[in-house]
Amino acid sequence: MLRLRHHRFPFSPITVILVALGAGLLFGAQGVIPFLMMGRRFDAYAVLGPTVTAFLLWAPIAPLAYNAAHLALDQSQTRGARILLLGMFSVVIAAVHGTASFWLFAARYLLFDQVNLSAAAIVPFQVRLVQSWLELWVLTGLFAALVLWRRGKQQELDLLQRERNLAEARLKALRLQLPPHFMLNALNAAAGEMDDDPERAADMLAQLGSFLRTILRADRGPTHALEREIDHLRTYLEIVRMRRGVAFEVRWHIDDDLADMPTPTLILQPLVENAVKYGLDADPHRALIEIEAKRDGERVRLAVRDGGASEETPRPATSTGIGLQHTRERLAALYGEDFAMEAGPRPEGGFAVCLSIPIAAKESFS
Repeated sequence: MLRLRHHRFPFSPITVILVALGAGLLFGAQGVIPFLMMGRRFDAYAVLGPTVTAFLLWAPIAPLAYNAAHLALDQSQTRGARILLLGMFSVVIAAVHGTASFWLFAARYLLFDQVNLSAAAIVPFQVRLVQSWLELWVLTGLFAALVLWRRGKQQELDLLQRERNLAEARLKALRLQLPPHFMLNALNAAAGEMDDDPERAADMLAQLGSFLRTILRADRGPTHALEREIDHLRTYLEIVRMRRGVAFEVRWHIDDDLADMPTPTLILQPLVENAVKYGLDADPHRALIEIEAKRDGERVRLAVRDGGASEETPRPATSTGIGLQHTRERLAALYGEDFAMEAGPRPEGGFAVCLSIPIAAKESFS
């Protein structure tokens, strides 16, 4: 179904009239120059009148042409509907403009000079109609160029705003990505193993060092390879496993062809932290965490699921608080509205967070 939208004309009436008058005089002057060069007398009204009249009549039509330009560029409308409507619009407007400009100019001769405009005037009138039709499309094309330029400028402003939002989101990310209690507990656990199991303590410190390197590297850019994101999560979960001394199952569902795909840096970290906090702690007997990265056409689906609290024992409200809110803000800063995020309890128990982001054009964020 065709939906017509009105777009506010960006110029004042006086501006449009002055531009139309100037353009009419400029183009009409082409007919004056030969007379001036030959030193011959000429009727200024006869030479300039048709052009100036035609251009001035475009002034009240300009807002319609501006909206026609928007319609021509509106990709949400079907091509057939746009062609049909624009074709009808151009024929009607050209007929009105051509008729008005011809007879307004001819009125002076009919009223004052008593010139008989009969069959001899049919050809010029038809030519005037064709000229009006061509001029309308030139005017619409100019407005279309203006619309595209304004959209480009707006996109630049949106990009700058998005970069500012991204910088703010990155600062928030660093606060969330380095939880002091997690680091302190991991170090204490490693220290406690120094005497009993030095090899295990050294392994834990090595994992912790790898974890910290990824955290510190996160400030270099908003994205990194999905493979690096997954490696970071493996390190994090291994630290959790070693620190708690609890065996829990982690299932990885990762498409191999997505390894190099640019992914928002540490975007899954707060989701996995939630899965550990509310899933692993809620029910050790159902200790299961699933991490997924699957291609879905031109998009990728990222998901973190846990087998923790069931619907009968829902997780605390804070699980949908700052961590998920921060993740949503980061995705909005990177992708605008071109992302989806769903979070909620699973029918079989536990909780799931699913993200959908575009694959194409993410290199621009690297």
